[in-house]
Amino acid sequence: MQLFQLRGLGVLSFLLATAFFLRADATDLDCNIMFCTLEYVPVCGTDRTAYSNVCELTIKACNDPANHLGIEHQGAC
Repeated sequence: MQLFQLRGLGVLSFLLATAFFLRADATDLDCNIMFCTLEYVPVCGTDRTAYSNVCELTIKACNDPANHLGIEHQGAC
């Protein structure tokens, strides 16, 4: 049961991060005021780097919009 709750939380985090980026241009975001929880739900970025959670990947993408960083898949690379 906990696995499904964690998976659901990871999916929810992904959807929220996606909605956040769809609503605002990267130039409108202040990456310095974003912060993440210590929750460990790893994702693999399109840069083949493992991130602890979607939020950490989102901050990396915010700070380097020219890289067009996204999620390759859930779980470590």
